[in-house]
Amino acid sequence: MVPMTVTSGARADGRFDKRDFLYNKKRDEYRCPAGKRAIHRFSTVEKGLTIHVYWSSACPKCPLKNRCTPSDYRRIRRWEHEEVLEAMQRRLERMPEALRVRRSTVEHPFGTIKAWMGATHFLTKTLPKVRTEMSLHVLAYNMKRAIKILGTRDSRPRDQDLARSLYVSKPFAFSWHNIAQKPAFSHGLGQERPLNFRNRSPQNGPS
Repeated sequence: MVPMTVTSGARADGRFDKRDFLYNKKRDEYRCPAGKRAIHRFSTVEKGLTIHVYWSSACPKCPLKNRCTPSDYRRIRRWEHEEVLEAMQRRLERMPEALRVRRSTVEHPFGTIKAWMGATHFLTKTLPKVRTEMSLHVLAYNMKRAIKILGTRDSRPRDQDLARSLYVSKPFAFSWHNIAQKPAFSHGLGQERPLNFRNRSPQNGPS
């Protein structure tokens, strides 16, 4: 849960902000601090979001206009699903400790991941690639967190010789300039045998 975002600086300027306007869902209108009705005027779509706009016809002659807006009318904007945000805000007001729990359980992982990412932030561009990059960061965090909490157990194979035989320490270089000097690995689990192409032509290649 997160608190509702307040983007207006009206309250900091000593004016009423959106929280001082009461919404009536049944009538689909707002009640302003002066007790006037701010009815629905029109709807618009901004960045894919449907926004409803309200204002009152009594704004120009309102005695509280100086404390409300410097414009001719105080327009209240409402997202079509804003009731979901209002319900969440009411839950937070009933449970003020929820934010403290969120700070200790949710914000810490994001802070840790940002510290891992460093000053470069995301290395990819476009939203699909950034989603993939963020998913990898989250996966790495979850794995490290799980190992920290649950610990690890010895998952090495019992046959240590087999494990060592499967480990290849040097990559094979496929180059005609040095193929005769590099060891090749047969199908015998890493056993090295030298290649000899003295009697073979480069056109035929190794068999």
